[in-house]
This record gives sequence, structure tokens and C-alpha cells, in this order.
Amino acid sequence: MQKLKIETQSGTLLDGVLFSQTPSKTVIIAITGIHGNFYSNPFYLQHWPHIESKWY
Repeated sequence: MQKLKIETQSGTLLDGVLFSQTPSKTVIIAITGIHGNFYSNPFYLQHWPHIESKWY
């Protein structure tokens, strides 16, 4: 798992995680909303093994 911090053209910083380095045709984008952040929500880490087994 690699944490990402990507800056958009307008200067907004977006946090994310790259779970796999394996090339894939599938991308999952999770939008957390304005009252949370990617790192404070355990959903992604808890469910990643199931997601990975279905999509990769």
C-alpha cells in the first residue's frame, strides 16, 4: 500500500492510496465527503482483501 498526495491543476491536494502495483483495467475511486478523510475511515483497509479478490 502506497499513500498518495496528488495536486490538481487548480492546486487542490487529494489524498489517496495505491493498493496494488499490478496493472489493471479496473480503478476504484472512493469519495469520502467533506466531514471525513481517507485515512480516518477503516472501511478501505477492512474491505480491501475482498475487493482485490473480486476485481484482480
